Amino acid sequence: MQRLNVQISGEADKVIIYHTKGAERMLSVHQRLAELYTISRRRPLSAAELTEQQHCLHANAVYCWEMGRLNNEALLAAQTEDTKWQQVISAQLYEVRMNGKAGKGHK
Repeated sequence: MQRLNVQISGEADKVIIYHTKGAERMLSVHQRLAELYTISRRRPLSAAELTEQQHCLHANAVYCWEMGRLNNEALLAAQTEDTKWQQVISAQLYEVRMNGKAGKGHK
């Protein structure tokens, strides 16, 4: 587990965010959303930070929709007992968890 320290606006307070490695690791976009949220609790976000927050929220929405689609397909593959399809979907789910999106040729 990697520990990340984030200093907020020059104050002595620090936010500690843990980034785990493995199948359920946090994407950097989620980590940055947590940082921006914590910063916003202390002070208003700058225009650049607000723009970055919107980009992170968009990326998070795309990630959630992709995971939802793949989980639905995994359920269909299991119900139809299509093991080859299940293996393809399992690989895609892993790729999305690791990279935030499935590679080309998927979908």
